[in-house]
Amino acid sequence: MRPATTLSPVGLLTREDGSRLRLTTGPAPAGDQPRPVTIAVVGASMNAGKTTTAAHLVRGLRQSGLRVGAAKTTGTGAGGDI
Repeated sequence: MRPATTLSPVGLLTREDGSRLRLTTGPAPAGDQPRPVTIAVVGASMNAGKTTTAAHLVRGLRQSGLRVGAAKTTGTGAGGDI
């Protein structure tokens, strides 16, 4: 087994007062903007169809006239990933 991936932060998220945003201190203030709906497609197995499912969700939501943002938040990708 190869060693675990090492991450080095290149920046920090901060509030307007300069204090750091941390998972332990709760979410960032919403301000005047409503929070977007978030859909997560998760699973532990490779080649289970998570990326394909997410891609179909994005396409369907876009065809419904919604604005959609998508991200694959893993450290790996396969050749067939969209």
